[in-house]
Amino acid sequence: MKNINRTTEEDIYQSKKDWEDCFESITDMITIHDQDYNIIRANKAAKALLKLPALEKKLKSKCFSFYHGADAPPAGCPSCNCLKSGLPGVFEFFEPYLNRYLEIRAIPRFDSNNQRVGLIHVVRDITERKQAEQELIKAKEKAEESDRLKTAFLANMSHEIRTPLNGILGFTEILKQPNLTEEELNECLGVIEKGGKRMLNIINDLIDISKIEAGLIEVKLSKSNVNEQIENIYNSFKSEAEQKGIKIFLKNSLLAKDATIKEDREKVYAILTNLVNNAIKFTSEGYIEIGCEKKGKYLEFFVKDTGTGIPQEQKEFIFERFRQGRESLARSYEGSGLGLAISKAYVDMLGGKIWVVSELEKGSVFYFTIPYNFA
Repeated sequence: MKNINRTTEEDIYQSKKDWEDCFESITDMITIHDQDYNIIRANKAAKALLKLPALEKKLKSKCFSFYHGADAPPAGCPSCNCLKSGLPGVFEFFEPYLNRYLEIRAIPRFDSNNQRVGLIHVVRDITERKQAEQELIKAKEKAEESDRLKTAFLANMSHEIRTPLNGILGFTEILKQPNLTEEELNECLGVIEKGGKRMLNIINDLIDISKIEAGLIEVKLSKSNVNEQIENIYNSFKSEAEQKGIKIFLKNSLLAKDATIKEDREKVYAILTNLVNNAIKFTSEGYIEIGCEKKGKYLEFFVKDTGTGIPQEQKEFIFERFRQGRESLARSYEGSGLGLAISKAYVDMLGGKIWVVSELEKGSVFYFTIPYNFA
């Protein structure tokens, strides 16, 4: 009889130990509650997250205090539902108090008389899963937005290409007519030349953005004089600006001895050209200012205008491909709308940064930096 009792005691002890080991080693948080929402038992995972006090015989700590940081059960509390219905349930929610996404399984507890005496919480931290799901949703939305923008961009490009092409073809037909005066001939040739340049600029932008996306653009550093480069930009745009009644200024604080550096001349020229071209396009009166100064290990260029400015909500994506920062106005102006995207790609390749400071109806200042590599 003693042997039987001893065997039974050993079995009970082993069974209890096995249960304790499982309870403590499970990575999900497990808390056992009474009918009054008190936590009377918790495993290591639960105590770590909820910062429960040292385990005593009965913790007598309200679950809603630790899970929700509240003085009473919140609306829709899974514990309330389980205690009221006597049915198990699974709930997912974000808990701001813990800054975690949680999956809670609420399971009712019964005594030997099948009377409900509380519940068991099995809580899984699903924050990483939820964050991954949100990232997938964002990636999907971004891909869909990219497709939409490309479609809209291609539709706009068809218009941008057809418009100058129609002008070229139309005035070519006029040139076939006999007895045109010299003035009429020059007018036709001027329109054809302007249309041809417009088409060439669009085609060049499309080729450049395609090469950028394909990773076919290389950085080629060579000795170059920055002062001369900015002066060339100034001189090439001066006539165009003055024709619109816009003043254009050159502000260069770079000393002659510091002006010769190693840079990718073509890319810097393209960036400045895009920025000045945009400034002229979106400025109807006032002035444009171009400049450069040395700031530590970098050269900082700027192009300032008194044009339309950029709405605050559009600043965040003006450098994205297939987007235009002044979309509400863009339809009134010719061009591919790729200039800023190309400029940002080039600045990134050169190891610099590009940004804009702008106020609607007052103007914009575009800045970009490149490393100062003294030649």
